[in-house]
Amino acid sequence: MNVTATTTKTVDFTSVNIPTLMRPIVARWAALCLSEVKATWPVDTGLSKASWQVSSHVEGTLASITLVNTTSYAAYVEGKKGFNGQELAAAIVAKNVPLMNLEIERAIATAMNNATRSGGSVNRG
Repeated sequence: MNVTATTTKTVDFTSVNIPTLMRPIVARWAALCLSEVKATWPVDTGLSKASWQVSSHVEGTLASITLVNTTSYAAYVEGKKGFNGQELAAAIVAKNVPLMNLEIERAIATAMNNATRSGGSVNRG
């Protein structure tokens, strides 16, 4: 005689709001990128270094970090590593995005594990 027992548990993951999880992580990485660009930026008068600005945005499960320098000559300033302004900003963001994504993935996994334990759900925004 064969006996088979099957138990199925359905978990609704809509209670975990992924954009809400992502926003502080993306904002923290954006601030780190701004700090890196300023640390690498050459200083003569300090105007172009002080003109770096950063913004971050999360829409659904997509995130963006934007570094901008508002001085007219920033694209022509050569940084300590031989990059001009645009190249330097792009290189710093590109270097940090994989690490940011890893942190986001871990936060989502933790939230989903917690939701599974409590019978909750995940909202993709």
